[in-house]
This record gives sequence, structure tokens and C-alpha cells, in this order.
Amino acid sequence: MDAAERVFVHTPVAHATMEQIARAAHLGKGSLYLYFKDKEDLYLSTAQRALDELIEREEAVRLQMVGSSGYTWFEAAVRCYATYALEYPERFRMAMSWLSTEAPLHEASVAFARYRLSIAQSFQFGYEALELGKLDGSVRADIDTSLSLFNLWSGLVGMLLMLSNPAEISRRIPFQVDFDKALEAHLEVLLTGVRAQPASQVEQSGVLTIAGARRSSKDA
Repeated sequence: MDAAERVFVHTPVAHATMEQIARAAHLGKGSLYLYFKDKEDLYLSTAQRALDELIEREEAVRLQMVGSSGYTWFEAAVRCYATYALEYPERFRMAMSWLSTEAPLHEASVAFARYRLSIAQSFQFGYEALELGKLDGSVRADIDTSLSLFNLWSGLVGMLLMLSNPAEISRRIPFQVDFDKALEAHLEVLLTGVRAQPASQVEQSGVLTIAGARRSSKDA
């Protein structure tokens, strides 16, 4: 499975072969079929391993956040996801390679059903945290939870994919980026979008808006 991860990172799943993976694992091609039905089964097994590890960490975060606000739990869950991706960049890139795959996985397979269920479980942590935050006032009540979760996740995936290969990113963009600070800056932007404003800021914002409207009316 480790060898398959390395192959899938550098070769799209649609083009990778069991023979390539066998060579990377220093095994005969036939030996792979003793453990995995086909290439799709092997890919799903490696992706499932990554999901299982991530879910285990997210569950630990959930237990640690008992009694905390929904926003605090959500931020911890987001940081948990990011930390895992940075610790295992190749595993993360492999698990996300389906974004550009040319060979859709067969939905009728048991392995795909389990894989999809694990993805749903992983998302559930973030969904429950946002919903709790809307109830306890730590998350904006006006946001669409599912849409916000999708936007936050897709933005974070993009940043993490960039950080998984900074050398190549630096060769392509016409300016320098402090990669050590990039993730934290990105998280602040994402999290600010769902975090509820303190009451004092909301009141102040309302006063400024009203004052501005009065000025405009007087000027007119």
C-alpha cells in the first residue's frame, strides 16, 4: 500500500498499472492479486487507510472539545485536517487524486460504499461543529452549513495541495511566498467567514451604517 501511494502520487490512477506498483513494492505482479482484486481495489484500500487515520484523529478532537463552543470545535477540526495533510503530504495528494481522475470508481463495489461512508463521517464532524456554533452563537447564524462546509473544505484542499509541493509552486509564480505563514493566513480568512462577530462589533457596525446613510441623505 505504501508503494501504491508513491505510484499514484506521480502517475494518475487511470494510467498507473499493477505492474508499476509491484515493481515499487519489490514484488511479483501476481503477488498483488493475492491481497487486492484489482487496481481500483488497491487504490480504494490506500485511500481508506488515509480516511481511517484522519477520522481517528477527528474523533479524538471531538472528545477533547466537549463543553467547548461550536466554533472552537470547528477550528480544531480544520487544524486537525491540515496537520494530517502536512504530516503525510504524499498520502494526502494520493487520497485527493480523484479530483483529476479519468477513471471513475465503480459505485456498486463494497469498497467504494465503505469509502464514501467514511468521507461522509469525516464531513460530519465539521457539519455538527458548525450547527452547534449556530446554536451557541459562536458561528454566524445566517450561513448555509453545507455550502459553507464545502467552500471551506475546497479552499483548504487547494492550499494544502500547494503546500505539498512548494518547490514547484515557487518555480511558477512571479513573486515570493512565505510558505511558513501561508497556511495560517489562509485559515484566518476561511475561519473569519464563519465566526460570529462579538456583539459590540455588530452594534458598532450597525451605528456606522446608519451614520453613513444619514450623511448620504443630508448630502443629497
